[in-house]
Amino acid sequence: MSLVVFLIAALPAVAVVVVAETTRNKAAIVAAAIVAATLGLLTGNPAFVGVDLLAVALALYISWNIAKTPLPRSPEELERRRLARIAAEEAQARWDKACNQFLKNALVVVVVVVAGFLAIKFWTPATPAQPVQATAPPAAAQAAKPTAPPAAAKTAKKPPPKPSKPRTVEQCLKIADEHVMVRCLERAP
Repeated sequence: MSLVVFLIAALPAVAVVVVAETTRNKAAIVAAAIVAATLGLLTGNPAFVGVDLLAVALALYISWNIAKTPLPRSPEELERRRLARIAAEEAQARWDKACNQFLKNALVVVVVVVAGFLAIKFWTPATPAQPVQATAPPAAAQAAKPTAPPAAAKTAKKPPPKPSKPRTVEQCLKIADEHVMVRCLERAP
């Protein structure tokens, strides 16, 4: 094996170490190692796949140790980050409180609207008790009706028809309505 084979295998492995140095994030390191191993498998010579995977594994080990060591930071930067974290926590707490208050108020509004709807839908006002009247048979009810219509009804009627030939008694007896039959018989010759 030549030095060129090792340099080609080292190219994806160097990318893993660069990701570790810039992010110090283990999830990013694992993602970069998976991408590098896949790249080595798909593009490399099948005879040298073992060398590619060995280089990526060595880079992953080095990157894992790099991720364990924190980045050196100044006290001012640490204080600034701490204050930013506290401000973010307070903002989240205010947001949670506002959301909870909104949900409580929305629940009250929904309960009031539903209660109002149900009250309107199912509430019937109390009516004074009226005595129950016995219903008369239909024939007796018709007989109990007044024969003379009210005065307002008389004025609203059509003008009287032209006088016609009076009916005979036989014709009057064939009329079904009793009141009309009586009037007819009174006029009959």
